[in-house]
Amino acid sequence: MEKELAKILEHIASDGIEKRNMKKAFLENLEFDGLYHTAKALLRSQTIGIATGFYIKEVEAPESDGPLGAVALAERLTQMGKEVVLITDQHTGPLLKALLARENLKIPVLAMPIQHTEKAWEALFKTYRFDHLMAIERPGKNKDGQLLSSSGVNFTEDAPDFDLAFSPPFNQKYTTSAIGDGGNEIGMGCLADFLDPQISAKSKTNHLIVSGSSNVGAHALCLLLSLMTKSTVDLTAYLKSEEERLRLISDLGAVDGLLKKVAMSVDGVPLTHYLKTLSLLIVQTPERYDLKLSRYKTLIFDADETLFDFPKSEEEALKNALEYHGILYDPMRHHKAYSAINAQIWSEFEKGLITQEALKLERFERFIKHTELLGTLCPKDLANSYLKFLGEACYLYPESDILIETLSKSHKLLILTNGLTVVQQNRIGRSPIAKYFDHIIISEAIGMAKPSPDIFEYALKCAGETDPSKVLMIGDSLTSDIAGGNRAGIDTCWYNPLYKANHTQIRPVYTIHTLKQLRKSI
Repeated sequence: MEKELAKILEHIASDGIEKRNMKKAFLENLEFDGLYHTAKALLRSQTIGIATGFYIKEVEAPESDGPLGAVALAERLTQMGKEVVLITDQHTGPLLKALLARENLKIPVLAMPIQHTEKAWEALFKTYRFDHLMAIERPGKNKDGQLLSSSGVNFTEDAPDFDLAFSPPFNQKYTTSAIGDGGNEIGMGCLADFLDPQISAKSKTNHLIVSGSSNVGAHALCLLLSLMTKSTVDLTAYLKSEEERLRLISDLGAVDGLLKKVAMSVDGVPLTHYLKTLSLLIVQTPERYDLKLSRYKTLIFDADETLFDFPKSEEEALKNALEYHGILYDPMRHHKAYSAINAQIWSEFEKGLITQEALKLERFERFIKHTELLGTLCPKDLANSYLKFLGEACYLYPESDILIETLSKSHKLLILTNGLTVVQQNRIGRSPIAKYFDHIIISEAIGMAKPSPDIFEYALKCAGETDPSKVLMIGDSLTSDIAGGNRAGIDTCWYNPLYKANHTQIRPVYTIHTLKQLRKSI
């Protein structure tokens, strides 16, 4: 679960990477699971140095990207019992100290000198026995030994040499990691083949995180560490704190590194969008991490796209229905259009904008109009044929049968589906798992539908369950299964096999990516 979540967090944190021509580098680095391995390495470490600070020579000021993420990570690691030291330069030092003072954090801040930097590093390593050194938005020298901004401005004489600490012989004593977003930061030597050879840094680290902004990459790391240590995050408090921290360092003269001016933005990203990205990171983390099915008596399953391969059934039924009416089936034209229309109309149904009876015909009226089949097909005839063929198309996901058979030995099982009675009775009834369910509840048959709490209360009555804490809802839809379960006071488990980002405020208690994870949780 940790590695899967790390992938999702890395994707979200990469927002905006295309604008900096870093997409290829990001995708290449994604294969190495940099976020996951950095987090695991930090968990194994006890004394950690975090290097940060990027000087913008054109305006003679430190940038806001880096310090915020460095302090957030330092705070998280300190809460985990780690010893942390922040290492920077004379330009960024005051920002870090102000941020730490605001949070009343007693973390050392050491500013390295521009002159005699090697001796300063030697003295630092005698004082602290680091087992991990990390760079967050810290500039690294290019192949010619120069520090260059993204626009090619040389500021080598204005910054201490941090490459020394990430090069032999020093780096042989500890693990190194880095977060960067533009190619000219320490650690980007790992991806030199994918970066601008003029500005790209040559230094390499053991682990590397590439993100849209280094602050966001650091926050993704903080949240992954929270999951790994089973800590929860208050979304509202987290976002409010980050906004206040940005305002604090902006008042102290920190600039947006791309805009080259003081602004409530990070790397050209306005505050609202920046905070939205952070909120997307936060809502990916489930509220509870120790999924144990033994704490539940009753398990309620969604049917389609949880246990049953509905897309396969849908396409087969559409193909058979069109061909029955003499239309040559074109999957790119017909199935793509119908699938989008069907998803939209069921979404309207969940919101109470259309009845289940009306949607049966409406979706085909829209489909025929969209595919320019007006006058060729009768919507009602096509709808009836489709329902007939759909009821005959029963396909389970490979893991479904063994999962349900196994769970039936220890739990009461129910299916709760927002489906049409004639279709679901036939499809589910034909399946080899139907016999293992105590109740199969179909929305059309009882006049209720997810996400209404009423249908969940009905399911509890069917199960004879009076304690909602003993019930778990498992489904693939955030807006239907998870939102409905949450409203009914039932724990929820989001089945997310495609690793979709959660762009909503709906929070599942658990998230799984394979049905096998459920079987392992018995």
